[in-house]
Amino acid sequence: MKRINTDRLEKGLLVTGRNNKSVKGKLIRAGVHSFSNHNAMTVFRFDTWGIAEAQPPVSTVTSISDYERIMNEERYLVRFYRHKLLTPEQRNAAADHFVANLLNLPYPQKGRMALLCLPLYNALVDRTGWLPSMRMTWCSQLDAQAYLSQNPDCLDGFNGKKKQLFTPKTFENRIMYGLFEDVTDQIIMEK
Repeated sequence: MKRINTDRLEKGLLVTGRNNKSVKGKLIRAGVHSFSNHNAMTVFRFDTWGIAEAQPPVSTVTSISDYERIMNEERYLVRFYRHKLLTPEQRNAAADHFVANLLNLPYPQKGRMALLCLPLYNALVDRTGWLPSMRMTWCSQLDAQAYLSQNPDCLDGFNGKKKQLFTPKTFENRIMYGLFEDVTDQIIMEK
């Protein structure tokens, strides 16, 4: 049985998730060509740890026990990453920014979300710089906003590439580029 060791959690960790059972998760992975289909962030709120994330109907903080349940019952794959370019203070501030500014935002409806998964749509947005409002509250975009609130260059890709539209694949690319350190083995324990 998997358990999240809250003694090892830090504010502002990137959380990646892969739901192997849901059709929505499969569509997101297919649409953005990613292994994972969800991004979130660790936060400390009301004297307890949680995971801030976009989900229907609005962005919220999900309890650690809920994450442990889906990891164990639904075989949901979760990884934790520390942003290496941000100081501990900046990571804390990014988490606080998420809590103060990015909770209770509406999540895109399923029909619109399918559009957001299309590679052609994402390429068009990246080339034109046009960011539709429905896209701004998707999970990856909220994490990006929280990190960028602390350093506008902290998520630049290869050769300083700026990205307007973040997806799970964008964060996977930034992990591969070396911007994040995998700390999962320090946090997820077998009980």
